[in-house]
Amino acid sequence: MPRPLPRPSPQRPLQAMMRIGLLATLTMSLGCTSSGNSGGGFFPVADASNDTSIPTGCDACYPGQAECYGGGQYRTCIQVGGCWIWSGATACGGNETCSAGQCKPIGATCTNECTAPTCAFGLEVGCTKGSDGCWKKLAPQACTFGEICGTGMAGCGPCESHSQCTTDEICTAWGSCSSPYYSTLDVTIQSATFPVYDPTGEAWDAFGGLPDPRICVQTKDKILGCTTTKSDTLYASFWQTISVSIAEGEMLCISAFDTDVSSDDYADGTCFSDLAGLIKAGGDSGLLLDGMVSVDFTVNVAN
Repeated sequence: MPRPLPRPSPQRPLQAMMRIGLLATLTMSLGCTSSGNSGGGFFPVADASNDTSIPTGCDACYPGQAECYGGGQYRTCIQVGGCWIWSGATACGGNETCSAGQCKPIGATCTNECTAPTCAFGLEVGCTKGSDGCWKKLAPQACTFGEICGTGMAGCGPCESHSQCTTDEICTAWGSCSSPYYSTLDVTIQSATFPVYDPTGEAWDAFGGLPDPRICVQTKDKILGCTTTKSDTLYASFWQTISVSIAEGEMLCISAFDTDVSSDDYADGTCFSDLAGLIKAGGDSGLLLDGMVSVDFTVNVAN
């Protein structure tokens, strides 16, 4: 006859329920719940499968992880109650910024785009210090009235030489690049050398006398000023300055004359159409157009 099965003890279900309740209480006291904690939701740990000491149900970050927080602050991943959570934020030093979870000297995490304002196509490209401590370029902008941004200049400012201006402009006395026309120019006649005979092959004066040189500055139609006359010489040293102003569309001309009592005989002359180029060159030296007379002169913007 088979033996009857033993009846279960009435105390075992009660003991099992007490054990479950105790485990639930311990779990809640450690802060490990399936919904995570105040630091964030569930984040799997990279090596949790190999390290059973790292809890996998309540982690907000990885062990050893760090991140920047709020600009110049950082926080790290710490273990609290068996869970990996973010620590409170720690501020970097006064000359530091946060990059990749670490405090680094300002400027170490970026590259300077510039060191000073520069010029590009006549516009100023500013240079300013960014929040990360590095210098950054600003958008190009035009200079204010009276300033220019030319070759070799660090931003907008007055010109200092003709080379900073465009081909058809000069650096005026007030420090701006503009057209040379209507500006006051100082033409200094240094010297002149005349040939032995006049353009017709005859002596300059009756009975074989030498010329009496005089040099004039003019447009094609109007004399603007002349030097004094040097008597009976083939070489004349003048070093005299004539101030002129050339209207747009006109040319600056240099003319040589042999002064006589009754009238002045024209000897030679040259006109310059590139006024800006002549000023930038500082003047000219050599034979005039007809190859008869050689004149040395300078042209500068009047102060």
